[in-house]
Amino acid sequence: MYERVSSQAPKGRDASAGRTSPARKATPVNPLAALNATAGNAAVAQMMRAPAQSAQSVQSAQDKHVHGAGCGHGKQQQAVQRAALPAVQRAGHPAKIDGEVRRLVDQAAGDIAKFVANYDTWQEKVNAGDYKWVDKNGELNDACEYLENLIGEPAGRGEAEMLAALEAAIRAEVTATSAETVANTRAAANIAKHKLVLGRTSDTGKWAEYQQNKPQTGDRLSGDARMGRRLNTAKWSVPVNYAFMDGGIAERAVFKLVTSLGSQIEGMLVAGKLNAGNFWKTIESLGNSALWDSNKSDENGGPQAMLGHELLQLIEAGYRFYGRESGYAQGDARLVAVHPDRPAPDPGDKTKPLTLPA
Repeated sequence: MYERVSSQAPKGRDASAGRTSPARKATPVNPLAALNATAGNAAVAQMMRAPAQSAQSVQSAQDKHVHGAGCGHGKQQQAVQRAALPAVQRAGHPAKIDGEVRRLVDQAAGDIAKFVANYDTWQEKVNAGDYKWVDKNGELNDACEYLENLIGEPAGRGEAEMLAALEAAIRAEVTATSAETVANTRAAANIAKHKLVLGRTSDTGKWAEYQQNKPQTGDRLSGDARMGRRLNTAKWSVPVNYAFMDGGIAERAVFKLVTSLGSQIEGMLVAGKLNAGNFWKTIESLGNSALWDSNKSDENGGPQAMLGHELLQLIEAGYRFYGRESGYAQGDARLVAVHPDRPAPDPGDKTKPLTLPA
């Protein structure tokens, strides 16, 4: 039901802190109650919806995003689909964080009244181990689980107060995840010889498969180091995608494009004919491509592709584009983007790395 920021409480906040329900303080009389006393109703509800899981695995699941139909994410070990949102900005990207917070708050706000009205019943059914009730009321259970994890039990608060708490919790999580992504990307770029990989999810997935099948010989980077070159997160959002790019740009990483843009767009990038002022207008005029899909509405991640926003970030940061043949790139993609502070040897000479120190 929810495309969640996270199924866990925001950092520094214990979603179970301050609860006063007698059921939580009483000595547990069954394993579900025992789990409830330590991990809260949300963990118990997860266990009840997947009875084969152990209490230990359910408690561990609290610290992970819970994927499901309509979630918008792939499995954590796979590259997730990265849809686009229109009208993005740069410079620290506070507007994108604001937009993501508004989207997630709007998605959950309508359930606050149901959460307040049904919280005691939900708590009772979960404590009692009523599997049938949880399965029958799946959407209500999801809403209660999500909101309790983020803002705790209602505790007599009004809707306005709870809405403010919800917004604060979501903003803290989105901001923290974005900052964490910048730091992680900078670290990954350092480990991976300052090279990162861009492309549509299907193409970066093929690239990852190619890298995993590479033998580990000589001074070749480890598989983990090479896998760190692409954005692969269970908490994808527009701010997180921009944070990945920010981290790479801060490290002056070389970006390898593994998706073909077609000779016309690639030629314009290499010639420096695309800039912040004409980028989207030009891309739209060229028709559907890896950067533009007129069949997708704004709500469905179009028509601007996230890959286009990534390239625009590079253009705005002064990156130069070069042709660079590659055996693993998809559709004869052949572009690399080099930071303006880095020297660029002949990109066609693969005996000379593009990641020479400045």
